[in-house]
Amino acid sequence: MVKKFIYSALFALVLALSFDGSAQKTDIYTNDNILYREGLELFDKEKYAPAQKLFETYMEGLSDRHLEQYINAEFHAGICALYLYHKDAEFRLEKFVQMHPESPWVRKVYFELANYNYKRKKYRKSIEWFEYVDPNDLKQEELAEFRFKRGHSLFMQERYADARPDLFEVKDIEGEYQGPATYFYSHIAYEEDQLQNAFDGFKKLENDPNFSPLVPYYLTQILYKQERYEQLMDYAPAFIDSTASKDIKRQPEIAQLVGDAYYRENKYSDAKPFLEMYHEDAREQDKTPEDYFQMGYIYYVLEDYTNALDYLNKASKEEGELAQSAVYHMADCYLKLDQKPYARTAFKEVSEMDYNISLKENALFNYAKLAYELSYNPFHEAITAFEEYIEAYPNSVSSDEAYEFLLQVYMKSKNYE
Repeated sequence: MVKKFIYSALFALVLALSFDGSAQKTDIYTNDNILYREGLELFDKEKYAPAQKLFETYMEGLSDRHLEQYINAEFHAGICALYLYHKDAEFRLEKFVQMHPESPWVRKVYFELANYNYKRKKYRKSIEWFEYVDPNDLKQEELAEFRFKRGHSLFMQERYADARPDLFEVKDIEGEYQGPATYFYSHIAYEEDQLQNAFDGFKKLENDPNFSPLVPYYLTQILYKQERYEQLMDYAPAFIDSTASKDIKRQPEIAQLVGDAYYRENKYSDAKPFLEMYHEDAREQDKTPEDYFQMGYIYYVLEDYTNALDYLNKASKEEGELAQSAVYHMADCYLKLDQKPYARTAFKEVSEMDYNISLKENALFNYAKLAYELSYNPFHEAITAFEEYIEAYPNSVSSDEAYEFLLQVYMKSKNYE
């Protein structure tokens, strides 16, 4: 009887313990598990703040941090913190990787941390995390995002050679990353002087609302670099007004290129309005002596000598052949405006420059003629100038004429000997 009683008591105890353990286990996997499921539902609805609270409450009810349920909740709580831009989010997920290196969630953490830094424009750190991502672990819809964001991050670090393969893979895949990938890939081709590749890429973006304001600038630059001036003159003018309304900073640059194309084709009347637009809108510090000379020369050819003088004078401020040419044309402008004393001074200045020998010779002869014409008594300046010219250029086609002028000077100064 006693033995039977003992067996009965042990059986009851086992049942009690079993029931208690089962109750605890059921409590973990049923009642508390509701918190986790509700957290996931909020997470899927992008309600990350309340979802994070549920995940963390659920974790507090689990004593074993190695349980799969704990690790799942810890991952989702960390991702919520990341999406909410909490200060400790990055630290939490980095710690997650250290504590659970074998978890399948680790691969997702790498991708999320890379995205997080990408959104914050921390491209160097984004690249570091992208390096841990295995493309084979990504879903098809994530692959284009991964390649574009890694490629763009590398682009922003000016690692163009590294960025190109990723951008190349995405630029022909339809979707939200196709346009940006095409733009950055084409920009790299442009920077590396692969001009036709760049042209073809930018051409595809002409109707893309995100990039269409920039496309004319690139296409104009490429046509200019390729010296396809006729195509440039056909293409660019139509875009100048539209470009001005959308991106005013680009208007002067495009106008200058169009004007320069006409200038190189000797179409000065067509070049004039575009280069005037450039000089009106561009900043003074961005203009070069070549820019001023070009505008001045156009006015000179079109016989607008007053405006020509203004621009040629600005082009003459630095030393060199360009300055010599600018002063020479200024002298001729003064002649055309019948301002001979200024012309004489300008020709004399050119005659003392050694950059362009032909201009130097011509300027000395013109200076001597004006010295003769303007120096009525005495004629020392004219005599000196003609003698210098004959000595310097004895075989010049103008040497006989110089002798004739010198003879007249001697006659008028009564230097019969």
